[in-house]
Amino acid sequence: MDVRQIIGVGLALGAAAVLSGLAGCNKGTSEKDINEGVVLSLADVRHALDRRDGGEPQHALLIDPRAPKYFEAGHMPGAVNLRLPDVREDDPKAPELKQYSRLIVYGDNPGTAVARAMFKRLHAVGYGGVKFYAGGLEEWTRSGGRVETSELTEP
Repeated sequence: MDVRQIIGVGLALGAAAVLSGLAGCNKGTSEKDINEGVVLSLADVRHALDRRDGGEPQHALLIDPRAPKYFEAGHMPGAVNLRLPDVREDDPKAPELKQYSRLIVYGDNPGTAVARAMFKRLHAVGYGGVKFYAGGLEEWTRSGGRVETSELTEP
């Protein structure tokens, strides 16, 4: 290969990468989506849980996508351990999730990558009412919030 062929191949690969990146942005969910109107404060989460526990059980579902060992060690009251592989963009929406007005995803803290990824995945699949509790378990426990422990059973 001469220099012109190498440059041509490099340009073609670069253009393909840029175009695939742009296509992914149109379908996917970005960090910007997390920051615009979907981040819940501690007060918002407490209010949602009060509604859930006060007679509106379908108002909110807490989703904790952390590894099972961390979920078992401590999670917010009533949370479910839903993992990223359990939610695929090409699968139909699960009826057990669609019944909730709000799906509140949280992790350990604002930097928990798996929680941010789960928020994006649920949003991309098209679930309504997906919210992100950035303070996570750390803020919850610091504020005196109750934590549950549990043993997960294998399906």
